This record gives sequence, structure tokens and C-alpha cells, in this order.
Amino acid sequence: MRAEVPEVRYAKSGDIHIAYQVFGSGPVNLVLTPGIISNISHHWKDPSWRRWLKGLGQFARTAIFDKRGTGLSDRNAGVPIFEERMDDIRAVMDAAGFDDAILVGFSDGVGMSALFAASYPSRTRGLVLYGGEVKGSWAPDHPWKATNERFAEDLERLERTYGTTEMAERWVSTATPSRTGDKAFLSWMTELIQLGGTPGAAVALWKSNFNMDVRSALPAIHAPTLVIHPTGDKMVDVRGGRYIAEHIPGARLVELPSGDHWAFVEARLNEVILNEIRQFATGLPPPPRNNVLPRVKPRPEAKQRIAVLPLVNMGADSRDEYFVDGMTEELITAISQLPDLKVIARTSVMRYKRSGKGAAEIGRELGVDSLIEGSVRKELNRVRVSVQLIDARSEEHTWAQTFDKEVGDVFALQSEIANQVSRRLKLKAVQSSTDASRRQPSDAEAHTLYLRARYQWNLRSEEGFREAIRYFEEAIKKDPEYSLALVGLADSYQVSALFGYARPADAYPKARDLAFRALNAGGAPAEAHASLGEFLMHYSYDWAGAARELERALQINPNYATAHVWRSTNYAVLGQLDSALVEARRGVELDPYSVQARNEVAKSHYYGRRYDEAADEYIRSLELEPDSAYLHKGLAETYALQSMADKATSEIERALAISGRSALYVDSAAVVYALSNREQKSREILAEVERSRSGSFVPSYGRAAAYASLGQKEKAIRLLQRAYDDHSWLIWVGVDPLFDPLRTEPEFQSLLRKMNLVLGPPSHGFVTPQLTAQLSQYTFEFTSERSRVIFEQLASDFVRDYMLENYMEEKSGWRSTVEIAHETGIPVSSLYPKGRGAAAPFRELWNRGILEMRVSPGERGRGGEITKVRVAYGKMPVREYVHHLAKVVKKPKPNA
Repeated sequence: MRAEVPEVRYAKSGDIHIAYQVFGSGPVNLVLTPGIISNISHHWKDPSWRRWLKGLGQFARTAIFDKRGTGLSDRNAGVPIFEERMDDIRAVMDAAGFDDAILVGFSDGVGMSALFAASYPSRTRGLVLYGGEVKGSWAPDHPWKATNERFAEDLERLERTYGTTEMAERWVSTATPSRTGDKAFLSWMTELIQLGGTPGAAVALWKSNFNMDVRSALPAIHAPTLVIHPTGDKMVDVRGGRYIAEHIPGARLVELPSGDHWAFVEARLNEVILNEIRQFATGLPPPPRNNVLPRVKPRPEAKQRIAVLPLVNMGADSRDEYFVDGMTEELITAISQLPDLKVIARTSVMRYKRSGKGAAEIGRELGVDSLIEGSVRKELNRVRVSVQLIDARSEEHTWAQTFDKEVGDVFALQSEIANQVSRRLKLKAVQSSTDASRRQPSDAEAHTLYLRARYQWNLRSEEGFREAIRYFEEAIKKDPEYSLALVGLADSYQVSALFGYARPADAYPKARDLAFRALNAGGAPAEAHASLGEFLMHYSYDWAGAARELERALQINPNYATAHVWRSTNYAVLGQLDSALVEARRGVELDPYSVQARNEVAKSHYYGRRYDEAADEYIRSLELEPDSAYLHKGLAETYALQSMADKATSEIERALAISGRSALYVDSAAVVYALSNREQKSREILAEVERSRSGSFVPSYGRAAAYASLGQKEKAIRLLQRAYDDHSWLIWVGVDPLFDPLRTEPEFQSLLRKMNLVLGPPSHGFVTPQLTAQLSQYTFEFTSERSRVIFEQLASDFVRDYMLENYMEEKSGWRSTVEIAHETGIPVSSLYPKGRGAAAPFRELWNRGILEMRVSPGERGRGGEITKVRVAYGKMPVREYVHHLAKVVKKPKPNA
């Protein structure tokens, strides 16, 4: 066994010797940063660790090291600054001859590796972050982390029990609970702790980790990143891994179904983890697939948020309510065309109809800067609209105007109001070529019928959809090319098919033809592209085609919340849950009270088997919509999968009561009772369904889930096949946990292949970003004639300005020097100015290589102009510091 242990070597990092080993071979270099306690020779003595390390060496030339203060490295490290610990990676790479490497950060090595990737992008080919996090102590966005009080208790216990069997048993139970009771492993763990450090060194490292905060570095990481985290990790909460994946651009998250922090010690997961890293590191192409969509791209944040409150009907005829509500909806659509503006959707603003709430309260609840409110008076063929623009914070009216138009001119009126709002908000006006200008029907009565149809559609009931279909059809008879009516009818058919109100095989083809007619009707409204995308998902299982249509819809109208929700669905059914969650949250941002949008957020967690997070989302949503049967149904199924039978049955009974025992909820009840060990009740419900709906169309998906939960696999698969033939509610089958009992069945796999749903982890080939310059080098050319001496004399002023702009909450004193010291690793004392003109802060940055200057020849104080400054340090705050420095130096030279 001894012959298998690679030779121990030493790298010099400052005054500290870092022990490292190099082993393996392959096309890439890999650096493994282990956890808080390690001993690189002792790791090889455990069979599971040896298998893990040898597996890495099979595809990469691998270096592993003991961090300062641990294992075979120097123990006299004191309480190391995190910046210094991060730089140990660079020292090991230099000693090993690695120009660049893929960094594999493990446990508390994750923060070090992430910071290195942001600081040395040219040396980071890729980043694998396993079971770690980037914030050491409690914060509002890290509520699971320890408070100061709890940390003090943990630290006292660590120091008191270090190196004992008690500590080893505790570590086994948290790091590797699957190995509890394994005496050989416990003995190895005890030795690891004893050989990995001392009580003092362990306390120092724990303090360093507690003070760690590299959150700000994450957005600056441009290397391809793979985040791996066990979902049941007791040592490092899985939310830490999710936070990292959400904040590193383009990062991919893989969650492991394990309770072990060291999940690789489990034989069943060892090869899974190695394969993930191997594919990521070597760039080997995955099996050909056509069902992986481009990762959702960040969209520029809108500068302002606005809500159009429900217009008030001031007419004598209360039956004109549909007209006024329709005016509200269409005014929202018109204003949505304004660039750099986020507009709250109709679903959310209609809650404030007759609410009596003030502008400031509504503004806070919707998170908007401005509100539009107004009234409509319709008399015969004329309409008068009065509108006001209100500052949501001060409740001041910043603009008001009254418009009188013929009913047939309401589209021009809406555009005129939108352009007035645009001018008041200092935005670009709506151009005549926008989508909004191509909505006007040729027949005024067609528009009235359309408004009646939308009024019924928004009731979201079976009867409402039937009435909506009737009014839309009448509007189209009046104007066969009225694109909005065509889209409205298409969506009515699709929703009716989805919820079992109509036979999908009949409804979906009609919806497709109507969407195409709308696109060919002299315009391309966002709604038409979105409707076509919905059809391509549910009927054709054409995921890429659906993605193209939904993206086009959002290019036309980024404020169309429904398109964001449907795009979230498109990502979710393919297992791309990170992108699904982003799109769902965008839908909620635009439509905060939308049940559909909030359900998609919860479902993104549910499909990822993150049931606690899903339940939390449902509970928060039900606080806003307590009478939503759909949300109660989702929460019931989530509880059922968590074996929380009482809560699950309570929620599904509530859903049944609200829905009037609609088919969708009765099927769900059969599922919930089956999962809650009330199988007889489930069978009774299913028998009732079969009897009561004999001869009529009955969606099969929910019943298939119930039979799968009852263990009747053959019947479940037959029903899924029927759902496939019917095109009924099937697209979620690849990710829905209710069908996990069927996943190994050949017939189930065959069904997925027919639907182009052969799922696996999203493709992540190793691609180095093509950059025009090294990310670590930001160069500023100076045309100023100021000399080096003047440049140094001004340095303390630059630091003061930098800190005032970026850190100080109270613009007095130097309280925040601690923060800049933590950021750069520079001792706090060297950041205090030592008299007028002192340049200690600048010199320290310069001496540490964080800044570099090139100076032309010349005598001190004359000639010798500064010609170039380069940032050798990659963190964004320092880049901003030097950018500020450059602007100051570029100021014109005062006349002598």
C-alpha cells in the first residue's frame, strides 16, 4: 500500500511550506483543495479515499495539498487571512509546473477555489465546487449559517474534544453517516484528525472560515463551473451550493441523493461523481441529444417599474364593466412596449380593484416606482378616459390628462397615453412599428366582443372558458384577421385541453392553426409566438421549436409574464431546473400574484426533489392566494412525498372543496392518499372516477400517477401511453417524482424516447471563454503629465474616496478599513493614512502585486510620467478602485 502513496513535495507560499502530491496523467491539470482537516498521505490509507483519488488521476494530472496549518504543511500559520490561504493554490500550481488547472474545491476549499478563479482567471481552466459555500457566518441570504453565539459554542467543543474518539464519532455521523458503525473507518477518521492538525491550528482555521465571505467574487468568475452538492449534507447545507450555482454566471448544479458530506465514499456515488468531473474536465462530448436548451441568459434590469391600476367605470351602465377592465388590460399592453420599463401584469393589478388602498401601500406591495390610475366613461360610441401618473413613494400626481375619443379609436388613445407616460418618465416613445400599433381591429364591434371574451377568460373557470370561446369566435367572424382574438381563441382551446375541459387531440390542432393565422395577419404579436410555443410543447414535444417561439415572444414584449412562465415550463420538463427557476421568478416579478407563476417557482424545486424549498414556496404563495385549489394541490403532493400524511390529506381536502371536486383535483387526491398509506381510500376514489366519467374524455396523467403510487406499474404505464395518444398533460412525466417508481421500466423509457425526453444532466462541454484580453489584466493608459511622486502622494486620497463610495455608511472616520483589509488581505494597520500625502495604502497594493505601474524614465519629481497601470488582481472592487484612480489622474494639469 505504501508504494501507492505519491511522493510528498513542498511548495513555498510566502514563509509557509505547503505539502503537496502530484499523481495521475491526462490531458488536463487538476488541483484538489481538500477540507478543513487533511493529511495527504493518510488519505490514501482509506479504501474509499484511495478509490476517489485514483479515479481523479485516471483522467487528469492531479495535485492535492494540505492547507497551511494542516497535515504535513507548516503549522505555524497563526490565524491565516483568507487571501493568503487562497494564494497557496497558486504556490502549488507553480511548484507542480501547472500553467493552468481545473480547480476542485472540496468543503471549505470551495471558497478558496472560487476566490482564486476570480483572482487568476487566466490560470483557471475550470472550476468544480463540491460540498462547500462562500459565506462563513450568518447573513440574511445565508440564514442557515451559524451566529456568533453558536459559533462560540462550536469552537469551544472543537478545542475541548479535538483528536478524541468523541470528535471522530461526531465527524463520522455528520460527514459520512453511511459509515456509522464501521470500526475501521472510525479508526481511520480518528487518525486523520490527529495527523491533520492540532487543537490550536484547528481553532485558527475555523475562525478563518467563520470570517470567510467571498460572495462578491462569484459574479466575476468566468471559468466554466460545475457545482456538486449532496442534498442531505449535514455538515454543509445544500443551500450553500445552490447559492453558489445561482451567482456564478453559467454555473451548472448537480445535486446528489446522499446524506454524506463525503458522498464519494459511497460506492454507488463514487463513479457518478467521477464521471461528472471527468466529462466536465476533459470536454468529452455527451451522447447526442436535441433536447437541451440554451441556458437562460441574464436580461438587463429595467430602470423603472410601473403598475397600471384598474380603471374605474364612471359610466351609467354597470354592464360596461367588461369594457373598462379590457381598457385596463390593453393599456398595460401598450405601456409594456416602452423600453427600460417593467410593467406589472393584469393578474396582479386587478387585485386592487375597489381595494381602497393608497398609492404608497400599493407601490410597496408591488415594488413599483410609479402608478397609473384613472377612470373611463363610455356613452354610446364615445369614451372619455382620465388618467394620472403618480409617484408611488410620495403619492404626488406628476401628470394628469383627459382624453375624448370614439370607441373605434381606443387603440390610438392607448398609444397616446403610453407616449405621454414615456415622456414623463423620460423614456423612448412607442414607435409606430411596435407590436402595440398592429393590434387595431378593422371592426369596432369585433373589439367589443374581444373585450367580453377576455373578461370571461380571466374568470379561469370551465364556464368562463366556454363563454370566452364563444365571444372570441364571434369577434373573428366580424374581423377574420384580428390577431388578438385569434390568439385568445387559441389559448382558450389550449387551456381547455390542458385542464380536461376539451379533448386535446381536437383542441390543440385548432390552437396551432389559430396561432399561425395570427402570425400571418399583418403582424407578429408576442402572444401569438407564445401560444405557438405552448402548442409545440404540449402537442408536438418539440422542445427546441417551443423555445424559439417563446424567446421571440419575449423579444417582442419582455414584460409578457405568461411567456416567462411557459418558458420556465419548457426548461423544467427537460430537467434544466436552474434556468426554469430563473424564468419562473421573472414571471413572479412581473406578476406577483399570479398563481401560475408562483406554482412554477415551487415546481422548479419540486422537480429537483427539493421538497422543503417547494413547500416553503407554496406556503408563501398561499398567504397571498389562500383560496387557490391549484396551490393547495401542489402543497399536498409535496407533503405526501415527504411522508407528511396528515398535512398532505388536509391540503388535498381543501383543494377538493375549493374546486368542487374537479377532475384534476380528484386524481390528485388519489395520489395523495396512496402516498399517505391510505391505499383503500385511493382505490375508492379511482373506482369512482372510472364510474362517473365512463364514455367521456378523462385525462389519464393523474390517474397514472395514482396507480404508480399504489405500485400498479402496468396499469400506470398503460394510462401514460393513453395520455401520449391523447396529448394530455404528459410533458412533465420525465421529471415528475410521482413517476419515479416507473423509471427503470423498459416501457417507461420507451415512452420518454418517443417524447424526446431522454433526460440526463444538461450538456456542459468544456469550453474556454474566448476573451479579447486576459481577464486579470485591466490596463489604463494615462495622458496626464503628472509624475510618479505626485501619483504616490495622491494615493491616500484615492483610498479614502474609494472607501467612502463603496463601504462607508457613515461618512466619518475609517471604520470600514477592516472590510477593505479582508478584501485584499492587507493588514489593517497599513491602510491607515500616516499623515498628509502618505501613500502607504497605495504602496502596499503595489508591493503585493495587486497593482503594477510602468513609469517612463526621468528624475524623481520631474519627467517620469505614469504611462500605464495594470490590475494584476481580479476582484471587481479593486478594479473599480483603479478605475477611479485612473479618472483622477487623468484630470487636466493645473496651470503652474
